[in-house]
Amino acid sequence: ELISAYALGYLLPQVAGGMIADAVGGKHVQTVALLALAGSMLSGPAVADAMGVRGLYWLHLFIGITSGMQQPAYACMVTAWFPQHELGSVQVANNIHVLVFELAATGMVPIIGSWIGWRQTFLLIGSFTFAYLPVWVYLAQSWPHNKGAKMNGHANGSKAQESTMPPLRFFFQPPVLSVIF
Repeated sequence: ELISAYALGYLLPQVAGGMIADAVGGKHVQTVALLALAGSMLSGPAVADAMGVRGLYWLHLFIGITSGMQQPAYACMVTAWFPQHELGSVQVANNIHVLVFELAATGMVPIIGSWIGWRQTFLLIGSFTFAYLPVWVYLAQSWPHNKGAKMNGHANGSKAQESTMPPLRFFFQPPVLSVIF
């Protein structure tokens, strides 16, 4: 039941997350989600002490809700940066890196938890996420600096048909590296 709270929360905000990202930019939505994850993981042991498993259930639900906004925010950012004919390959590249990191975390987190305990694992993940926030805030961008060259009919972009950068160079742009790592 505890693990299902995250999944339930993740489903709820999908449409709202996209609408918010369209209005304020994907970077801001992603930043709130990272802050929520860091704060929730850092407070997890205290929540468990104060409210038990039921408290952790609500905490996981909250993490799921804020995390559920990330995919629409990512989609908003990608459509601002790439012409429509490149979106498929960009999406595949993103899905591959997400899958690799999720598989690595699925294998590593239980091992770390068995070494240092679940409380310290919560604190470790929260600390790493919180430490990453300045990198994200500094490097990530919701839209290209050249907002006049709008892409894909996005609120801050036009229907440009040419890519804003050569293939593969995309992966070495600071905003992209901030998403990948």
